[in-house]
Amino acid sequence: MNKQNILIDMSTILKNYKQNKLSQIDFQSVTLSPNEKNILIVLANNEMSTPAAIADILGVSKALVTRSIKALADKKLISIQVNPDDRRSLKILLTENGEELAEVCRQVRQDFISQLTNGIAAKDLNTFTEVLTKMLSNL
Repeated sequence: MNKQNILIDMSTILKNYKQNKLSQIDFQSVTLSPNEKNILIVLANNEMSTPAAIADILGVSKALVTRSIKALADKKLISIQVNPDDRRSLKILLTENGEELAEVCRQVRQDFISQLTNGIAAKDLNTFTEVLTKMLSNL
């Protein structure tokens, strides 16, 4: 593999692998778009809960996140509340049903990370994380 393309190739492979794993999850007869699944995963794994923060993490438009949040609320998987710290923004919270699905997503994520890092020494993972962090800060 060409050194210059390895990060792009890895990114594509990881994205496709993640989407494949997500498509295998039984979402309890709830039909979810890929973006709705991604939002559930973000909410399951991050403390932030505003549409803008979700859009930043996913690298998608706030408009797409807003549409998906409405759909998730209609499906009773999340609740939308006015942020008490900033009444101009919204807080997105998982409902009980959403939390159940989020737990499944957490487990899939953990299994994915375990498979991805299997056989790699902690020292090597730390070095990789440091280098990747520096690369991201260059953007």
